[in-house]
Amino acid sequence: MKKEILKIRKGINRLGKNSVMSVSEKKVILRALDRLEKKQEQEMQAHLKSQVRVDDMLEVVLRIARFDYSRKARITKGGDHLDALANGINMLGEELEDSSISLEEKESLLKEIHHRVKNNLQVISSLLSLQAATITDPDAHRKFMESCNRIRTMAIVHEKLYLGKDFSRISMDEYLLSLLKYLNSCYFQPEKRVEMLVDINVKKLLFKIDEAIPFGLILNELLTNAYKYAFPGSTKGKIWVSFTEKKNSKKDSIYCLQVRDNGCGLPPKLDVNQTTTLGLQLVTLLTEQLGGKLKIGRQGGASFQITFCPAKEKL
Repeated sequence: MKKEILKIRKGINRLGKNSVMSVSEKKVILRALDRLEKKQEQEMQAHLKSQVRVDDMLEVVLRIARFDYSRKARITKGGDHLDALANGINMLGEELEDSSISLEEKESLLKEIHHRVKNNLQVISSLLSLQAATITDPDAHRKFMESCNRIRTMAIVHEKLYLGKDFSRISMDEYLLSLLKYLNSCYFQPEKRVEMLVDINVKKLLFKIDEAIPFGLILNELLTNAYKYAFPGSTKGKIWVSFTEKKNSKKDSIYCLQVRDNGCGLPPKLDVNQTTTLGLQLVTLLTEQLGGKLKIGRQGGASFQITFCPAKEKL
């Protein structure tokens, strides 16, 4: 589209030099340019509206994960993939809200609920992928796929709850390995030669669902940023992911998640508390939800460290 408009503009620039071209021919060129510019503007507006709706739906999904069913995803009269996605999100919230009492009464029903939540989240992710396949704008396509990864991150939690024996807590080492494997498959590019090094120094650590989901989303955002921005072009580099447990003076457990890289580093003026990017906003908000502290390093690349305690303990 841009190339076509540029071509027409070059033709217009030659109007004053071409005395053979008639007035009617010049008018045809100008009308064609107006049509193309109008079409481009309409496409940009459509992409913008789609992204706003996706962000709105993601907020509803995050509320569902926190057992807040008051907000519903908006449905328009378009009848497109996003409407089907919004309807599925709303049905998921209604099912969970209606089943909240039974969850505590029957383990078999609780297991089925986690299985259905996982399946519904995967359907949502698939619908987003279908919608993304129709988008030609690279930035809009990237945002749709990032939303898919956020939803998949939550789906893995419910998958682990469904497969495990404890229906309220999951094993963090197993969850992290599954999540890291999935994210690496999404972002790994052979031409960039980026290597991920993992150090999970916790054993038999169980997290509740309201701790595991924000933790997984934080890790998703940090790794996504590292793969996207740390190694421009075909730069070779490494990403280190560590999750460790230690004891404080009161012998309380303190957990530390660190994601760092040896890439190009963070922008000098970047302030995570003032940033407008959704990813870093989520990291800040979810760290607060965990009751943790975020520390950023800028030496030799970029480093993000989140330190927190279980809900019953304080830093």
